[in-house]
Amino acid sequence: MASDPTDPPPRWRLQFGLGTLLLVMLLVGVAAAALGGLLRATASRAAEPLLTFVLLTIAAPLALLMVISLLHTLTAVWRRRKR
Repeated sequence: MASDPTDPPPRWRLQFGLGTLLLVMLLVGVAAAALGGLLRATASRAAEPLLTFVLLTIAAPLALLMVISLLHTLTAVWRRRKR
C-alpha cells in the first residue's frame, strides 16, 4: 500500500526525554509542597512560613540553574580529560 502523494505529512509532536520529565516533576513537586506549606501556615496565621514560601519561590529556580550549570561544566571537563 503506497501512500498517496496528496496526503499531508504527519504532524510533528513534542518529544521529551526522561530527564526532562523528571526535572519538571521535581519542580512541580517542590512548588506544590511550598504552596501547601504556605496554605497550612496562613490558616494558623504565622508570618514565618510566608517568608519561607517567598524565598523558595525566588531562590529555587536560581539554585536549580546553578546546579544544572555546574553539572554541565563538570561533565564537559570530565569528557575532555577522558580523551
